[in-house]
Amino acid sequence: MSSFFSISGQLDYNEVLLIQRRLNELVNSGKLSGAILILEHNEVYTCGIHKDMANISPEHDIIMVERGGGITYHCPGQIVIYFFVDMKELHLNARLLIELIHASIIQMLNEMGIEARSMLGNETGIWVMDRKICSTGLAIKGNSTLHGTALNYSNALDGFRLINPCGFDPAVMTSCRKESRNEILPIEAAKAILGEKLCRALNIDFQNKKSWEETKNFVNGQLSEIAP
Repeated sequence: MSSFFSISGQLDYNEVLLIQRRLNELVNSGKLSGAILILEHNEVYTCGIHKDMANISPEHDIIMVERGGGITYHCPGQIVIYFFVDMKELHLNARLLIELIHASIIQMLNEMGIEARSMLGNETGIWVMDRKICSTGLAIKGNSTLHGTALNYSNALDGFRLINPCGFDPAVMTSCRKESRNEILPIEAAKAILGEKLCRALNIDFQNKKSWEETKNFVNGQLSEIAP
């Protein structure tokens, strides 16, 4: 199948994680050429392969995942973007992919009047001066990616205070709402604008849009066809 793009509202992290892993399988099996999911999560802490537990309280569950990076925080109002692209087909390595992703997000931020820059290495993400507005943590399994990036858009930042997000002091975290001199667009409009930019950059069919239910039905239907 050709690629598709999905915009959703607030979703449970574990439910999305299961679909992520299945989308990765579909790209690797050649059943899907690529996909991008853009959504928000209910409040959750996750940690990647750099297991910095920081000062998180024991009463908070932390979901351990296979992405790069350390501990981070998701919540409503934060735009989370997951990528499923065939690295071999697009002639990309991880660094080039992150550069393409960051360039599209920075373009939208610039259009909002927010001057931002991409950082790679220990600081991987998008920064406004010395403040971090977007965090990136990908995984590659087979030829396909999974996981992605999280842009602090209109979300409160209080949840970051319980951790050292990706090893940084929580005070570095900022958001589009904090940095923009003007009133920001409704989040669904921002998702659509950002989605189109990312689809164009990564050769994903922006016109082939799916709801979350359509995405799940497609994934489960495709996997049933290739099951032994």
